[in-house]
Amino acid sequence: MRTKTKPAKQTEKEMESPQQERNLSEEQALRQLWQHYLAHRDQASKNKILEKYAYLVRYIVSRMKIGLVPSLDKEDLESVGAIGLVKAMEKFDLSRNVKFETYAYRWVRGSVLDYLRKIDYLSRTFREKVKELKKAYNELKEKLQRDPTDEEIKGKLGIDQEELNRLYFEMAHSYTMPLESHSAGYDNEEDTSWETLKDESQPEMLQMMEKQEMVRVLRDSIDRLPQKEKLVVSLYYYDDMTFKEIGDIMEVSESRVCQLHTKAMLNIQKEMNR
Repeated sequence: MRTKTKPAKQTEKEMESPQQERNLSEEQALRQLWQHYLAHRDQASKNKILEKYAYLVRYIVSRMKIGLVPSLDKEDLESVGAIGLVKAMEKFDLSRNVKFETYAYRWVRGSVLDYLRKIDYLSRTFREKVKELKKAYNELKEKLQRDPTDEEIKGKLGIDQEELNRLYFEMAHSYTMPLESHSAGYDNEEDTSWETLKDESQPEMLQMMEKQEMVRVLRDSIDRLPQKEKLVVSLYYYDDMTFKEIGDIMEVSESRVCQLHTKAMLNIQKEMNR
């Protein structure tokens, strides 16, 4: 009687190999698609690339938490974000070896913010009030040697709780982690030129050392945050959760999470500017 021989088990390395090959093949195909588009600027290649990165627009709009303002339509904002995505495609230089997602992020987000400013959601007057809040918060913290309360901030600015909450909301949706803009290669929110991607006047080693020092300062700043603010920062930036999801976990409102996020960013920014 013949005995059946069991097939040899695949090693973990052998199992991973086909997946790695598929990933490599997809990367090569995407690069070839980009090369074809940049060489010919044809509509077919453009549509394929837009389809590939459409998720980025949806992701950015959802992360901006527009749902807190009922009058703003999410689909309208995604359409505006898509315009930013197209502009990023037109400006993108494949030879720079920068990921398109990194480059496009600022264009998409910038397009949405520009739209919000145009419809006066982020009016110049309101942005001035945000600056006043930053100044008041830092002055009170310096004077009191602790985080100021809402009552103390309202008293210094001469505003009510509703307006303060709106300021918290605006700042929560305009702030990014202080290191985020540097790691993406941008000096400010609205600068999307290639020239900001790298400072050619500085040796690469010096740039690397500066970035490592910034990471250290940022980590120390986060460690010194009050527990609730630290939790918000961790869940938002590292676990990629929305303010609403964080609110559900902490059993507080979404606006309260915005407030904690804003205070955390103010504290981190103050520490990093010392």
